[in-house]
Amino acid sequence: MSDLFFESRKAKSSALEGPKEIVATYDYHTREGKVLFQVVRFEPKSFAQRRPDGKEGWTWGLRGIKPVIYHLPQVKEAIDKGETIFLPEGEKDADNLTSHLGVVATTGPMGAGKWRKAYAQMLTGAKEVVVIADNDSPGLRHAQTIASSLLA
Repeated sequence: MSDLFFESRKAKSSALEGPKEIVATYDYHTREGKVLFQVVRFEPKSFAQRRPDGKEGWTWGLRGIKPVIYHLPQVKEAIDKGETIFLPEGEKDADNLTSHLGVVATTGPMGAGKWRKAYAQMLTGAKEVVVIADNDSPGLRHAQTIASSLLA
């Protein structure tokens, strides 16, 4: 069951301390297209997650949120069409693959070392998944973890 939900984090997260500027947001959607949560990138570089509060605002953290992969609705559509899905390490890379190459790309939230079995299950039925590793040790380990979970 622990694989289904994110652990809660206090708003005291280092990503939220001190003056920060939001430089990017990445929306994670349900299969039906509803925003489930958002990954926020700050400058200086750090990340935090937040979820809609139901009042047109946000609550920091993902307490009680069932994890999904990035671009889930597009991924499910690509699976139905038999298209190849690309899986880099982060949202920025997934967006660049989609915008520059016109392919469907996804990733898991929170970067290297955070892949969950539940994410692999969301790719069930995919004809082909191309895992793209970052060129560093954590990125290579992350790609190996993903590949192993997809082949399990």
